[in-house]
Amino acid sequence: MKKLLISALIAGLPGVAMADAKGDEIAKLKAQLEALQAQMQQLQQAVNAATAAKAPEADDANAELKQRVAGMEMKVDKLTTDASEGPIAGLSITGYMDPTYVASRLGKSAGFQFVNHSNQYAYTNSTFGDV
Repeated sequence: MKKLLISALIAGLPGVAMADAKGDEIAKLKAQLEALQAQMQQLQQAVNAATAAKAPEADDANAELKQRVAGMEMKVDKLTTDASEGPIAGLSITGYMDPTYVASRLGKSAGFQFVNHSNQYAYTNSTFGDV
């Protein structure tokens, strides 16, 4: 009987030793898990603080954008009203434009003549380029 009891104890000792080692590992893992959870909470609080800080800036940007759009709408409305009811309503301008390319060997110049009238008369600025 003693041999049986001693055999059982010897067979059970490695199991007890293994269980104790696993217990230490479990305790270490629990400590790491708690540390990671604490770090996650700190990061979440930092994200919430950053989001709360950015909210007023976004509201300011939206308010400025709304103000600019409202100002542009007022300008467009005024221009539309002036075009249909203002002092130049119904005014139409008709005419022609005649840009001409003239090359002058004597004057050593070439180019487009467009509303290029000077006080002196020359064939390069007589009626070419009228508007």
